[in-house]
Amino acid sequence: MSFFFPLPPPGTVSAPAQPLENAEQYQYYVQIHCSEGRDILTTPNALRKSEKLFSLLPLVDLNIYPNYIHHLHVDVPCHQMFMIINWCEFHQMEECVEGPDTWDNAYFMQVSAPQKFRLLCLANEYGVRELARCLFRILVTENKTKTIEEQREWLQY
Repeated sequence: MSFFFPLPPPGTVSAPAQPLENAEQYQYYVQIHCSEGRDILTTPNALRKSEKLFSLLPLVDLNIYPNYIHHLHVDVPCHQMFMIINWCEFHQMEECVEGPDTWDNAYFMQVSAPQKFRLLCLANEYGVRELARCLFRILVTENKTKTIEEQREWLQY
């Protein structure tokens, strides 16, 4: 079953899960595929504002189920700028451009073509906590006035 986790309203701890069809109103989303066949959807903005990825998975103890999350897909709108972690891979999806199989280094890129990229991260190989680090490193620029240098500074741990 698929759920969509919208950004919690100000002053609230969490937002109720909503059906997947509600995700259509958003330009992009993060889809997390779980080992038990349940998908979790959330926006990159919600992930960025969340201190821990685990708060999006209230029913899962990641210490007990370290490989619970198999992989995730990130659909990024073509006019946005984002950063890719070196061990992530691009895979072709319907009506989307296929990028290189792997990237040797993390860097910013701007997609100018009217397509979307799908970013696939394998949690099996790198572990859930590394997956969480990757999620927080994915940057979807919502403030067009930021320079790449400012974005890089924002991403520093």
